[in-house]
Amino acid sequence: MQKRLVPVPVPGTVSREPDDPPMTVRVDRVDDEPGLRALAPEWDPLLEASSARNLFLSWEWVSLWWAIYGRGDRLHVLVARDGDGRLIGIAPLKRRRLSVFGVGLGDVVEFIGAGGDVTPERLDFIVRRGAEEQVAAAMIEVLYEDPTVAGLDLKPLADNSSIRPWLLAALQGRGTHPPGETPHSVCPMLTLPATWEAFQLGRSRNYRKKIGEYQRRCARDFDATVRLSTTPAELDRDMSVLIDLHSRRWDGASRAFRTPEYIEFHRRFAARLLAAGRLRLFVLEARDGPLAALYCFTQRGRYYFYQSGRDPERSRHRPGLVLMHAAIQQAIAEGVEVFDFLSGGEAYKYIWAGEEQGSVQLAHWRTAPARLFAQTRPWLRRARNAFRPEPSANPSDSGGVS
Repeated sequence: MQKRLVPVPVPGTVSREPDDPPMTVRVDRVDDEPGLRALAPEWDPLLEASSARNLFLSWEWVSLWWAIYGRGDRLHVLVARDGDGRLIGIAPLKRRRLSVFGVGLGDVVEFIGAGGDVTPERLDFIVRRGAEEQVAAAMIEVLYEDPTVAGLDLKPLADNSSIRPWLLAALQGRGTHPPGETPHSVCPMLTLPATWEAFQLGRSRNYRKKIGEYQRRCARDFDATVRLSTTPAELDRDMSVLIDLHSRRWDGASRAFRTPEYIEFHRRFAARLLAAGRLRLFVLEARDGPLAALYCFTQRGRYYFYQSGRDPERSRHRPGLVLMHAAIQQAIAEGVEVFDFLSGGEAYKYIWAGEEQGSVQLAHWRTAPARLFAQTRPWLRRARNAFRPEPSANPSDSGGVS
């Protein structure tokens, strides 16, 4: 672990008297797994004290992602503390080597979670509210003290990140070009009312009619009922159901559940959430087998809809829509405020969603060769994929709930 002491005199951004001295920020770099594990007790309390309270920044997600997908990259987690040793910031970062035809261009620093086939949404620096400006300046100062860092590539960075403007300001003048931002992804959202009656009244007459018909068909023809996984044994069985239904629905056209790493990650992550009471794995069961499955997480007043699957041979009964309707009803019963459909603009999500929240890619390249490589790489990838079509790249693809 490398330690730096970086005084950052930026007045007026935290609660203090005008005559108080500027905040002193110490930034440590964690570059090994024991150092990462040592942060576990402090990680989620800081997340709770930040403006970035996102499940994909939780210790459960970040630590598991690194354990399964971190091979080939190097940890580069930046940890900020104030003069009293209080934790005020964590940047969950890693380093990846850039090279062209074997010629090294340095390292790009990016979020833990970038790459692999399990991708989170709306990532961020985890910073105690009120300390964003000081932490951004101190972390960028330490980051760019390292001459082997060729650039910073942050995606998907939440577009409402409270530290985002301070990162942009701290990066100005540090390379051959100023930092740049481009849109990255959009997540449809549904703001939930306080009661199920209010939700029903907010739907169109046609919606209520159709959902009622689908519910009656499933009940009449299949004796279908909705069930939640509540025990480890049920979870093990229901994850297998989800994987099977998703794979049958997409018949190889989805990237989800295609690799052993993807399956291992979600089996382990779901087990962690079940133990914490934050897993919502719904199954619509018929007398002769499952019709649909819906894989959701819940945290701090929000449902995250991640994956689903349905029996393609019984699609006429619209079991996916029936199950999604039931999941929204359950979320309202729990007092949830937002149903988050995660990334992807599939039309069916807008049956319910009326709002969106996005992410950007914030990139800054220290050298011209690294910048040129970063700009041309997407073109090369698209050209290659034009001759080798890939499955759906959307990691939170819902699996077609209809």
